Amino acid sequence: MDSIHFESEYVVARTVSLHELLETFLRYNAPSDKADLNSMKKVIELLLQFQPAADTANFGAKELRRFQDFLAKRYARNYVNKMVNFIRLIFNWAVIEELVTPHAAYALSVVPPVKFGKAKENPSRTCACLRHIASALRHLPEMQADMIRLMYYTAMRPSEVCRMTAGEISTAIDKTNWLYAPKRHKTAHKGKMRTVWLGEKEQRILKKYIDPNAPPDKPLFCNTKGKPASSNWLGKQLQKTIETHDLPKFTLYQIRHKKGTDISNEHGRDFARAVLGHTTIQTTGIYDHGDTEKALMVVNARNRRHFTTESAEFRPISLTKGGEV
Repeated sequence: MDSIHFESEYVVARTVSLHELLETFLRYNAPSDKADLNSMKKVIELLLQFQPAADTANFGAKELRRFQDFLAKRYARNYVNKMVNFIRLIFNWAVIEELVTPHAAYALSVVPPVKFGKAKENPSRTCACLRHIASALRHLPEMQADMIRLMYYTAMRPSEVCRMTAGEISTAIDKTNWLYAPKRHKTAHKGKMRTVWLGEKEQRILKKYIDPNAPPDKPLFCNTKGKPASSNWLGKQLQKTIETHDLPKFTLYQIRHKKGTDISNEHGRDFARAVLGHTTIQTTGIYDHGDTEKALMVVNARNRRHFTTESAEFRPISLTKGGEV
């Protein structure tokens, strides 16, 4: 007996405009990380400028590639790839919500990222110099200087320092150290837990700002207007101080890079990964600039030995049998 074969096809109830899809995503599924949220708003704004009347049914690989080329003329390669990935993420979410077909999301996934040389490159982030940090600390107001000290001692992200509350600090887990476990952090949406050990130096700083009579969820640090401090505000205050006093330039994140490198040099990269709060050691490699320092140590050691062509330690060897080069 012949069998009857039925083919099923995924069909959405109706097509939606690109504008409607992007607005819906932000309304119901916006990222909790402020930096990601701002970047996503930016890419949505640019995409709607690029294709103001586009329909999701007609937005495929070719259209995304054209938009990618549009971005590559204006932004650095890593930022372009990040923004294109946001668009893919939105379409993947839309498949689950049955707003677009799986084919629409798959079509965007085949567009390759912008390769090196096809867009401008941001300069690689380096470490801040301890002398430069110390110079800035001497000119900063006490609270801002203390926040930057906390960043260096613990390798915390600027946002993690700014959001600290007394209720997120446990003092009874260890006899000597405190434990800070922020509820909001960069990988919280992935179900990851972030913990930061606070030693005696950090405790002396924090005791100045912890008010036992204040609500436990009140931020410890506030800006000059009395509102909770933000990493953007702290970064601007640092740059203002640097410009006012003509100091060597560095950024808040270069402090975190410096501490990550110092920990890696002293204890190894996996210890740096744990302190920085990274899931993979590959990510820690971006923050660890110790290889350059170690290579320089080797060169300096070689310089001290004063190798010469006559030295017994370094005599040119012939590439042919029986003679010298």
